[in-house]
Amino acid sequence: MWGSKPLVDLRRLAHRNFAVGCLLIFLFGIGIYGLTTILPLFYQTLMGYSATAAGITVSPRGLGSIFSALVVGSIAAKVDGRRLVALGFGMFGAMSFWTSFLTLDLSLSSLFWPVALSGAALPLVLFW
Repeated sequence: MWGSKPLVDLRRLAHRNFAVGCLLIFLFGIGIYGLTTILPLFYQTLMGYSATAAGITVSPRGLGSIFSALVVGSIAAKVDGRRLVALGFGMFGAMSFWTSFLTLDLSLSSLFWPVALSGAALPLVLFW
């Protein structure tokens, strides 16, 4: 009775497109939410920022997401969704690569663009 109908049918992963999509969204989730968790801890423990300063420093991600969601909502009907998703993955990959060169010689505003643009990638990836 319990094993006759599984909650998640893993045979669906036999379809290549679905499996690749699941893998990409899984890796994107690890990247976006891992960075959201690690950056404030980096600022507080290694850089000596207060909790308020660390929160202000990572807040451009939310601002980038809001702005990008407005833009994506207005152009979604005019542009192929696959292109928007590819642009979002590309932007997030580039911003992740940019933040991989972090050192302790950072100012409070030096990560504004990588954090804001990685936040802008979120609605691009998740809109469709």
